[in-house]
Amino acid sequence: MPLTSLPVELRSQIYTYALSSPTGTLTFNPLTGRFDVSTIGAGLLTTSRSLYEETRYLPLQLNRLVIDAWGYMGLLSKLNRLEQEMGWMLSEVL
Repeated sequence: MPLTSLPVELRSQIYTYALSSPTGTLTFNPLTGRFDVSTIGAGLLTTSRSLYEETRYLPLQLNRLVIDAWGYMGLLSKLNRLEQEMGWMLSEVL
């Protein structure tokens, strides 16, 4: 039986369970430039077009998004050191 044939209320409960992080947060990783979705069932969104349409905003609605400023500071520090060691400006390469 396809998931989409279940009643909306039951699907909503399944989606909430699958797409909610145990900590209630999704943390931004500055090294990858993405939020870490390894703790949620993000693969559900890639199952089918109809499931994607029904669930695409749920990870953002069900979890608090966390962006660690220290992570950004550490990345900027590494990039500055790399520029100095290599003797070039990163902005020229990008």
